Amino acid sequence: MAAVDVENPGRWGLSIENVSDLIQEYKKRSKYEEVKVLEEMGGTAGLAAKLNVDPESGLSPEQYDKEKEERQAVYGENRIPDRPLTPFIVLMWEASQDLMLWILDACAVVSFILAFTVGSHPETEWIEGAAILL
Repeated sequence: MAAVDVENPGRWGLSIENVSDLIQEYKKRSKYEEVKVLEEMGGTAGLAAKLNVDPESGLSPEQYDKEKEERQAVYGENRIPDRPLTPFIVLMWEASQDLMLWILDACAVVSFILAFTVGSHPETEWIEGAAILL
C-alpha cells in the first residue's frame, strides 16, 4: 500500500482537523442549536458523502477491508484509549483526605484514651477503638 498523506485526506474530502472541529462544535452546542460546521459540510448527507459511507448502513465489509489501513492513517483508530490506572497509594492518600475519616480517627483515639484511663476493663475496652479504626 502506498504512503498516505495525512494532511490531505484525498478522496474523502475531510481531514482529521475537519472531523475534530465538527466534534468540538458539537460538544459546545446547546440542546436545540444547529451545528454550523455540519451545515457547512452539507448536513449529515454531505458528511456521509465526503466520508464515502452509506448513511444507513455505514461501510460495507468489502469497503472496510479495502480501505481500512488508509482510513486509519488519515483518521486514526476508532477506539477509546485506555485510561492509566491510578496507583493504590494515590487512592489511599485521596481517601485519607476525607473529613469523615478524620472524625472517625479522632473518635477512635478518644475511645482508646477512655478505655485505658477510666475504663473498668481496659483489657477488653480497647476493642471499641480498634473497631472504629477498622
